[in-house]
Amino acid sequence: MNYLTLINKTRESFNASKNNLSKNEIRYLCGRSDFRSSFIDLFSFRYFRKKKLILEGNIYYAYIIRIYRSSLSQEDAISSWLIFSPESVFDTNPEIYQKINDNILKFISDKENKKRNRKLYDALTLELSEPRYLELDAELSEGHLVYLSFAYLRKNHLPNVKLGLNIVIAKQDISNEIIYLPLNYCVEEYRNNYLNSLTEYNTKRPQKDNI
Repeated sequence: MNYLTLINKTRESFNASKNNLSKNEIRYLCGRSDFRSSFIDLFSFRYFRKKKLILEGNIYYAYIIRIYRSSLSQEDAISSWLIFSPESVFDTNPEIYQKINDNILKFISDKENKKRNRKLYDALTLELSEPRYLELDAELSEGHLVYLSFAYLRKNHLPNVKLGLNIVIAKQDISNEIIYLPLNYCVEEYRNNYLNSLTEYNTKRPQKDNI
């Protein structure tokens, strides 16, 4: 797979559609198309910045390292933790995320790291942690600028949960929120690859997964 061509096609396709998005499409992209999910983060600054983030944000590859399922219905949001970088090298070689995920697995397996870097350790392991653009140390990030962040997965955006490579909308100077690009807004080649490699997981810890 040519990752650079794929992400550029996705950017071109989504950017071309932005000017023609209907109100219902905006609500869908914002995760407000069902009653219960529309109240998530209701009183936060990021709630009111979602539309701007969708219209002005950038498309990136990201890598889901952990999910947490509650007993909510299928249309409700699922908690997820991801790593992503704005560096262009990840457009060409997103496999680097896999190396970083391996580093994270080693980091949390050493309980001493809970003392050395409590903030990161808790962000990676606690069920209620919601890290927002938490920059990883260079020894974990392979020397790149990589963030650990929290994001909601919605069943009506992605038909299932796939740990590993995904596509997100992000722009830190607009919002500290990360939004997954719904599968039906991704180009056909990506959709087909995603669905063919789809595996459902249920985990509370980072997992190793092939891109």
